[in-house]
This record gives sequence, C-alpha cells and structure tokens, in this order.
Amino acid sequence: MHGGGALISLYTATAILAFLACLFLSFTPGIQLTVPAAGCIVIALLSRWWRDSVQRWTEYGLLAITLLLSFTLPAPTGHVLIGPFFISAQWAWLLATAGLLFVAACTHTCRIFVGRRPSDETRAVDSIHYRPEEEYLAIVCAFAAALMTTLHTILIRGDSEMLPAVLAAQGMVFLGIGAMTFTPACALAGFVPVFAAHALFYAFPYLAASAAWAPADTPHGHLYGLCAATLALALSADGLLRTRLGGATSLVEKIMAAIPYLPALALFLLAVHDALPPYGLPVLLGAITLPLLLFLRRGLPGITTLAFLFPTLSIITFLLAARGDVPGYSASWYLPLLGAYVACLVLVERLLVRRLLAATWTSAVLSYSFVAFIALTGAVGIYKWNSGNLYFAALFGFAALLAFYGRFLDAKVYVRIALALFVVGMLVWGNILL
Repeated sequence: MHGGGALISLYTATAILAFLACLFLSFTPGIQLTVPAAGCIVIALLSRWWRDSVQRWTEYGLLAITLLLSFTLPAPTGHVLIGPFFISAQWAWLLATAGLLFVAACTHTCRIFVGRRPSDETRAVDSIHYRPEEEYLAIVCAFAAALMTTLHTILIRGDSEMLPAVLAAQGMVFLGIGAMTFTPACALAGFVPVFAAHALFYAFPYLAASAAWAPADTPHGHLYGLCAATLALALSADGLLRTRLGGATSLVEKIMAAIPYLPALALFLLAVHDALPPYGLPVLLGAITLPLLLFLRRGLPGITTLAFLFPTLSIITFLLAARGDVPGYSASWYLPLLGAYVACLVLVERLLVRRLLAATWTSAVLSYSFVAFIALTGAVGIYKWNSGNLYFAALFGFAALLAFYGRFLDAKVYVRIALALFVVGMLVWGNILL
C-alpha cells in the first residue's frame, strides 16, 4: 500500500496493539499469555482482505512477545481437569496459547473444510490462488507454537528418559492437526519437537550436569517410535514438496527433500547395529531399498534420492567391512548371506532401471556401473571367504550366477559383466599356475 492505505494500516495496527494492551493489563498471568496469540488471529483475519509490511511485522512482534511471555510471566499454580486428563494450570494455558497460534496458521491459509476433504476443483482453485506470503506467515505461527511447547517440555521433563518419546508424540500430534485442518504449516511444525528429540538423544549426556540418563538407557521401543514419527513427518513434507513443484524437481531439491529422512535412518541403524552380525549392515541397507522402490511411482523426490543413496551406502559399507581381519569362512552363515545380498542388489538395480530411467545412454551407463559394482562386491566377498588357490573357481561360479541372472531377467548387461568377470578369473588362474 501507498499513501492513505499505509496510514490506515498503521492506525489499524496501533488500535489492535492498544486494545491488546488493555486486555493484557486486565487479566491474570494465565490469560495474559493468550492475549498476544489472540492478536495474531486478528491480524490473520485482516490479512485475508489486505496485507502489507506493517501487518506482517506486527504479527512477528506479537509472536515474539508470546514466546517471551511464556517464560517470564509467573507460572499459574494448581491443576485443571480437561476431559479425562488432569494437567497443571501452567500447561493448560500453554496448550491454549499454542492452540490459538495454530488457529492463526489455519486462518492464513484458509484450509479448514468442515466435515469433508477438499475436492479436485477446490484444489485447482487453491493452486491458482496460491499465496506464498500467507503460507510463510502460517509456517511462522505454527513453528512458534511448536517451539514454545517443545522448550517448555524440555525444561519440565529434561531429566526423564521418556523425553524423546514425549517429543515424538508431540510431533505426531502436530502432524495430525495439519492433516485434520488441511494445513501443511501445522504438519511441518512437527519437525520442531522431533528434531529436538534427535538432538537431545545425542547431546544430553554431554550437556547434563549429572548423567540422569544416557542414550544406552533409552528403551529401543522409544527409539523406534521416534524413527516412525520422523518418517511420517518426512513423508508428509516430501508429498507437500511434490505437490508444490508439480513433479518437476531439480537435483538440489531432491537432495533437500531426502534430508528429513536421514535422522530416522541414523537412529534406526544405531538401534539395530549391536544386534547385527558382521556384514549385516550392508545387507540391511540393501533390503531397506526394496520397499522404497514401491513408492517411486508416487513421484516423491526424497524417496527417489534415497532409492539411489541406500544401495550406494550398502556397497560402500560392505567394502569397508571387507577390509577387516575377520575371515568369511569363520562364520557358517557368511556364504548364504553373501548370496542373498547379491540377489538383493540385482533386484534393486532392475527395479531402479525400469522405474526411473528411460532407454538412453545415461540409463545404460548407470546400469553398467551398478552391475560392475555388484560384481566387485561379490568378488571381494568371495575373496574374504576363500582367498586361496580355489579363488578362481569361486569367481567362475559367481560369473555363471551373474550370467544366469542376465538370462533370467533378460538383461544383457549381466551377461557382459559376467564375461568380464570370467576373464578376470582366467587371469587369476593363470597367475596361480605361474
């Protein structure tokens, strides 16, 4: 706005702030906390008709005041009965304030549909009138509510081993609110408590004055619940990115979409690492890739990135594990596990090529490179099992297995790589005879 419009907006913001100040001075600390949050709803309603920088910065100021007051106002004493739950008065007012901020976020996007899901026509109209400024303000309101509840949860339950599970539950509640109100900002706010739970899981033993609990003391059920919450939020964000970009994502956007999945992956591998036998980690990574391929038709950019990342990590971890001093013949399960691992990599390669790549020279180069890595992995694995004079015979057998895969799957790339592996086996045999 310019001229008189900007002056009217300034007067409106001043009147709202003055009215909120009168309300703030008239009530007790519990109600005082909700006053600036209610002011955000008023600003959000006004922004449906006109919006400018004065309103935007007024809302930012009210959000900052809300966060500040949640820590500086005297905490209400006593308890409140809300339905079947008996909670403290402090948490009752905190939840009421967070609820008002979520209402402000929903107001900015106007995605509340009572009793029904938005139809295709509604989605089309909404995409035409998509307003990124309102989406940004909705995200700021929702993240402010999530940050307030997360920080107070950490301050109150900071010495409890249940803290990661409690924060994961908060993230799922935010995701549910976003799904019920069709407000992506509320769903994305669930990342705040969930990522805080991941950070606290690793950092708490180094930050606490006394070792109240350590990561090893956290029950595995809590870790799996945190992983599930992270995956649910990552899938929601991945779907939102696909919808916003219409399926046309760049390489950088695909990599960014995969980042929310990585904390769940790291935590899951940490939880199961001790229970896995040697060489079990690469096999697990390869097996995880197979269910990911089922989501490729949905066009999720993050899942697409993980479908390439997991097999690569699997092969790298296998080759690193093969550098150890533990021989393969020392474990009776080693050879069947190696065979299952190679079969898993073959399935991953075939599904990736058929689902993601067209019949171009790029597809051929990637396919040959992947199958060459499969052959290298099998050759290294066989060497760890038997590095003696019969190694060439084992290479011949593995080359025959790759050729069988090529005939069975009608993939000439496996037959050609098998011929190359057979030549390598002949060279090894000749070196032994010499």
